Amino acid sequence: MNNKAIGAIFCLIASLLYCTRYIAAAIFHIGFNEYSDGTFSSMLDRVGSNLLTLSILSLIIGLIYLTLSWIKKDK
Repeated sequence: MNNKAIGAIFCLIASLLYCTRYIAAAIFHIGFNEYSDGTFSSMLDRVGSNLLTLSILSLIIGLIYLTLSWIKKDK
């Protein structure tokens, strides 16, 4: 597999992890009758920051692979 495909897959993984964080917070929020920004942000805190950290890490890895493929193409 070439570096462009690997980079694109890591970028896709990053977007899926980022969306999963918000979907999980919305699922936690279903049982509440009160809808406000404060309750949703508390649900985001309840999900934790692991998904956000992994999505940022995946995005960085994907961008590195994409950059390496463009540099290798120029040489």
